[in-house]
Amino acid sequence: VTVTPVQVDEFYKNNPQQFQQPERVRASHILFGFPQNADEAGRQLARTRAATVLKDVKSGKDFAELARMHSADSGSAPNGGDLGYFQQGQMVAAFEKVAFSMKPGQTGELVESEFGVHIIRVADHQAARTLPLAEIRPQLQQFVEEQRRQELTQAFVNGLKTTSTAEIYI
Repeated sequence: VTVTPVQVDEFYKNNPQQFQQPERVRASHILFGFPQNADEAGRQLARTRAATVLKDVKSGKDFAELARMHSADSGSAPNGGDLGYFQQGQMVAAFEKVAFSMKPGQTGELVESEFGVHIIRVADHQAARTLPLAEIRPQLQQFVEEQRRQELTQAFVNGLKTTSTAEIYI
């Protein structure tokens, strides 16, 4: 299956809603976890540990190294706490509210969620936008090719159905 650049351009132009990217943030965090059924003493212990590390962050110590050493988030800790980009609705509300209110490079105060106490640092904050064709052309080319391949396959199967007969022997 071959798809021309004009066909890719046409698909992009005719489907603008598919290329909308909502506002998103790239953030890192250090999590001091506690069980959901933790008593106040357990929660306070996490707050105290987080406050100590927050002082280290604010004094200029390496955030990524502190995340690797202290974070209870086994998914992001090896990456220096990096969570990548996320949009609204992907994180817990308390975390999201703070992350989306911060500017790039900013480290927030302690944030408590049902998972524990977080120290959040925002690396990037992108406004909602329409993805430019130049940025997504290779992926869009593949998508249009696959769509065209499926259309041709379905047309071939439909042609077989109309020109063939099937007999069942039992």
